Amino acid sequence: MNRTLREIYVLVAIFITLMATLACTDDISVSNDVRHRLTFSADTIAFDTLFTHVGSATAAFKVLNKTSANLKLADIVLSGGKASPFRVNVDGRYDTRWTDVDLRAGDSIWVFAEVTMPDTDDTEPYEAIDSLLFRLTSGVQQRVLLTASGWNATELHGVTLTDDYTMLAGHPYIIYDSLVVSSGSTLTVEPGAFVCFHSGAYLGVDGSVSAVGTLEKPIIWRGDRLDNLFSDLPYDCVNGQWGGIELRNSAANNVFIYCDIHSSDYGIRAQGSTEEEGYLTMENTQVHNTTGNCLQLTLLNGHAYNCLFTNAGGHCVSLLGGTFNFVHCTIANFYLWSGGRDTALDICNVRNDTIYPLSVTFTNCIVTGLGDDELSGQVVQITDSTGNLTAAHYLFSHSLLNTPKEENAHFESITWESPDSTFWGEQHFANILHRSLYDFHLTSESPARGIGTPECLPLCPTDRDGIVRTDSIDAGCYQFLREQTSP
Repeated sequence: MNRTLREIYVLVAIFITLMATLACTDDISVSNDVRHRLTFSADTIAFDTLFTHVGSATAAFKVLNKTSANLKLADIVLSGGKASPFRVNVDGRYDTRWTDVDLRAGDSIWVFAEVTMPDTDDTEPYEAIDSLLFRLTSGVQQRVLLTASGWNATELHGVTLTDDYTMLAGHPYIIYDSLVVSSGSTLTVEPGAFVCFHSGAYLGVDGSVSAVGTLEKPIIWRGDRLDNLFSDLPYDCVNGQWGGIELRNSAANNVFIYCDIHSSDYGIRAQGSTEEEGYLTMENTQVHNTTGNCLQLTLLNGHAYNCLFTNAGGHCVSLLGGTFNFVHCTIANFYLWSGGRDTALDICNVRNDTIYPLSVTFTNCIVTGLGDDELSGQVVQITDSTGNLTAAHYLFSHSLLNTPKEENAHFESITWESPDSTFWGEQHFANILHRSLYDFHLTSESPARGIGTPECLPLCPTDRDGIVRTDSIDAGCYQFLREQTSP
């Protein structure tokens, strides 16, 4: 063996010896001093309320070694073991027990946790509690608490109702894929019912819906995610969480009173026909935060009293023909999600050269939003053989409108606004554009105050909050609550 090759063997032997020595040194340097403890970025991981069978978002926390010594975890144990509803990933591996985890001085590891709540016999939300036990080789034990709330729900998977069906208050319903109400059948929803839809699920109605809530017990229509997208943003405030409500050609006599419909792809879209037009009743109802239109009506008869249509990637209200009466409605588009937005209100009576008879009125209403002009559409005037206008009646009365001023018979006693106005848009309302929470109650200085006509009092004697309207009538669904003075 020549000298050069001999030198290489010697160097390799020295390197192997050095590595072994360093490894032994690492083992020797692990501290068993009971004063050395772990630090956690959170001592409790609390999940929001979850429906049974619906998995949570992933929560994460850090385990840090802020000491000057190397530490070794003899084990990390999920106390509930395999029976726990929680799932934990430590150092890239899902399990219930991890052993011999090294944590050098100044280093850290990530721990990820999820939960799926099991069925119980409880009708109210119930708690699940578990913990992760961290045991150092020194014998020191530390814990991180895991908590979650579960809520049993009635699950409906692609159900078609051929008989009448009632959704009860007291526990939630979750719709997967679709819930279809057949022609001749009625879906009745009790006051206080909580109706949730999985991603993409929708309600299709060929029969009728009677959803009559109350001021104290509104009916909630929403997505099934009860947790947060971010720490300060609930999924419930994110649009597109579910499909929406479709009222089809054969649907008739649909009623939505004191309903809260929000965060869907679309709110309510209803299709009538020239032969048999459907009728839609909406009172004290909110449709809010939709990717498309909040309310889309084609050849529908009906009315909307004290309703709130707000924040749409499409239009808040879109009308193609039909006979509809809006009284004390707030139609406001402050939609800020990606993908753009359309106007608050769109009115048409023609599409693809087809005329759709139109007769629509807006009384004591507000139409506003972020844009320079929140009223759009195409209305074609048609006269009959006697010279009377047909198929094109629309009237705005005693309302606040964000649109260029027009002087004609379609507008009576209008308060006009534009970006040039000293007071417009979001200034009308108590809270706009703050952490995705919106409050469309009027401010004390809103020009919408006092402009309404008392002629509508028989239809809307109180506002959406149950506040009695007096001789000073505010436009929109909320009457400004004047401060009470002491006697």
